[in-house]
Amino acid sequence: MPQTPADLLADFFEQNPACYHISGSALFMNVLRSIIAGPKAISELASEHNSIDPEDLRLVVSALQTAGLVFKPKNIQKEFYSPTEKASKFLELLGNAKTFYE
Repeated sequence: MPQTPADLLADFFEQNPACYHISGSALFMNVLRSIIAGPKAISELASEHNSIDPEDLRLVVSALQTAGLVFKPKNIQKEFYSPTEKASKFLELLGNAKTFYE
């Protein structure tokens, strides 16, 4: 029997439990979507999300990095973050599940 988009998302969450918790936070999801839209320096993220304290923003980005959703390229001196394939898959699965049930 084919899996529904919700089943695929549940499987992803089973393998990546931190992503389940991240998906429930508008703050984390907004920052992740900003990075998915294009690699960003921390200063760019701070200007896009100016309602977030800069230190809190660093903690959000650090949590996304720990979850394997963003990475900081090693050869760049600036505090710069890019999305991972896992992040793209995560947002794709979320979008598919949402669309399926609309």
